[in-house]
Amino acid sequence: MFKFVIEAHAIICFAEILMLHLFKLNCTENKVARCNFVTESFTYLGYTQFTELNTWVPLAGKSAEDILASFRQDKRQNVRKAMKHDLTFRGLETQKEIETFHALLAQNLEKYGVQPVHTAAELWEFKSSRLPEIAEFYGVFEGERMVAGGMTFYFEQANVVHTQYLSADLSIRKYSPAAYLYYQVLCAAAAKGCKALSFGISTEDNGKVLNFGLVESKEGYGSRHALNLSFAKDF
Repeated sequence: MFKFVIEAHAIICFAEILMLHLFKLNCTENKVARCNFVTESFTYLGYTQFTELNTWVPLAGKSAEDILASFRQDKRQNVRKAMKHDLTFRGLETQKEIETFHALLAQNLEKYGVQPVHTAAELWEFKSSRLPEIAEFYGVFEGERMVAGGMTFYFEQANVVHTQYLSADLSIRKYSPAAYLYYQVLCAAAAKGCKALSFGISTEDNGKVLNFGLVESKEGYGSRHALNLSFAKDF
């Protein structure tokens, strides 16, 4: 996927006007030529290109057993261990559940000294009115307690799910809520008939820094790699 990035007066606006999905980008002459044409066109117009590493999981025709089999051994063990704890995976429906998920997300991000980009009220707005057909929220529960949660976007035209937020209760040590959440989100996307799920980028500072720990973790869930190209220009 190509992002056309405009930066003006310290305000960054993202306009996704070029949609060449990397999941469909096979190395055929026509598609490579089209990719090169887009890159050269933006460069000619004075844009700076940034390249970021994205991870994604192919899902077409995969069963839950296939998905688990594609995991690295340690991740498979984590999922199977979590399965022994009578966990429930389901969609989040109420504003209170969204607020609980947001609190869990904030707890996860606190160790990095940052806050979620969106507020709990904004997440509820996405679900209830702004993006009800695109934004999906899930939770993993042990009894009544939410131990993990996720937010995804479903892009119907590409038939791909993108994970926006995934978080888990960091205080739980007896099993991995995160591994169970990742597994169930992948299974839910496959059951929907999606061709792929994107875990997003694993780079920082416009692609200059690779987060090795993050990409290694994503690789453990059967991920493959793709490049996201962004183009930016100061006006």
